[in-house]
Amino acid sequence: LARQNLPGIAVCSALLEAVRDYLGDKLGNNGSALTLHDVREQLESRGISSDLAQRLSALFDACERGSYGGMDVSGPDVDLTQEALEVIRLLDHVL
Repeated sequence: LARQNLPGIAVCSALLEAVRDYLGDKLGNNGSALTLHDVREQLESRGISSDLAQRLSALFDACERGSYGGMDVSGPDVDLTQEALEVIRLLDHVL
């Protein structure tokens, strides 16, 4: 996931799209409209830890709020980007 110089809402949208696409690729689903609810059972059956599941859920929530919720996001959120990278790295060990 390469970091792009996009304003806040676009960063959230790009992160959400990247995480969805990643999960779709790993789980054999169409990632474009994937929700965490859609893949929860698959993730649990593959042994995802409760901590990682919570982090992934929080990441989805934050990205969705930033993308769709009208949340005031004035610039790229480095912490959110770093969290997305870390969650994907951890998921890669399980998936």
